[in-house]
Amino acid sequence: MTTYSVKLVNRDGLSSDEQHKIQVSVQAKFDEAFNGTRDGVNVQWGTGERTDNLVMHFVRDRDGANSYLRSQFPRMREPPPYVGGHTHSHGALSGSELYRFALFSPVRQADGSYTGHVRRIPLSEYGALALHEALHNLLPFWPNDTNADGTPNPGSLHNASGGGGFAAAHVGPNTRMTDTNKILIRRGFSVRNPQVL
Repeated sequence: MTTYSVKLVNRDGLSSDEQHKIQVSVQAKFDEAFNGTRDGVNVQWGTGERTDNLVMHFVRDRDGANSYLRSQFPRMREPPPYVGGHTHSHGALSGSELYRFALFSPVRQADGSYTGHVRRIPLSEYGALALHEALHNLLPFWPNDTNADGTPNPGSLHNASGGGGFAAAHVGPNTRMTDTNKILIRRGFSVRNPQVL
């Protein structure tokens, strides 16, 4: 039996009550992914360590001044303003951050920018966001969503190969875990890759 370590890092001054609610939400999703197996996941708040299998940083938003990943990867491509989290990999090194605020009801403008209203992400939704980002983090060599010519790549995580559910490009409170999601997350945990601490 193997118990994998997931460390949540508070970089936005979350209260102990907020941390507890997020931890419960995240733990529930990983428990679901490993249900019926002899292995499991232990989700805790603290400081990321090299022995952790997955480290997720909670930051205010994707803004360069608030993004922990941006401080580690200054040339990282900025994620769109409407996402609840982002993962960046450089070789086998992976880093994930989850945002406290994101743009809801985004409308793309002619110049490529987005408008909408910024609001706090509900604490209960972090389980879904964490599982989605964990798939990106633990499987860092997955191909891009589009091919070089701009056509969709069916082999990408967000497309057919990910199996939908938590691998889809958009996840939320009504997203359901698929059998493929379970297989992929278990495979991702089975091979340790270095984490951004």
